[in-house]
Amino acid sequence: RDRTVEIARGCGARVVQTDWPGHCAQKNRGLDMARGDWVLSLDADEFLSPEAGASIQIALGDPGSASGFSLNRRNIWLGRPLRHGRWYPDTKARVARRPRARWAGADPHDVLEIAGSVRWLSGDIVHHPYRSLAEHLATIDRYTAIHAAELSSRGITARWWDVAGRPPLHFVDAYLLRAGFLDGAA
Repeated sequence: RDRTVEIARGCGARVVQTDWPGHCAQKNRGLDMARGDWVLSLDADEFLSPEAGASIQIALGDPGSASGFSLNRRNIWLGRPLRHGRWYPDTKARVARRPRARWAGADPHDVLEIAGSVRWLSGDIVHHPYRSLAEHLATIDRYTAIHAAELSSRGITARWWDVAGRPPLHFVDAYLLRAGFLDGAA
């Protein structure tokens, strides 16, 4: 709907459109369909900072024994970059030798697992996850439902102390211990 397919094809990209089997399955499908030795995986709401793009180009020019590379992800919340708390640095492995990489984890919180050494690169993956507070809250609702169903399928249920204790502990960790207060109200 946003002309992504048209633009990508216009730039010479091979575009494959498929059903949606879930986050990990879709990303692994992409890995399997990729033709290059190296892959860079970004979500639709992410892009590379110029420094990150340059770091990747330099690293791929001489990767040595590295099987992959990670970068910090800078989250932008309602137009404001978050640089503290649990949202930065949000380090993600996103560049990998294709045969050595697989997506794993519980949907929607997938992780690129890379067999071999992973080196950190400078620059940020810039992430714009939400356009509004309403979208953020709807995403939390959707993701918690997915996560709760996954936990339930494994026989894991919440106890009263999880509900009473985890939110305050998360706040203390993110806002106080990891200095989230430095980002102000955001």
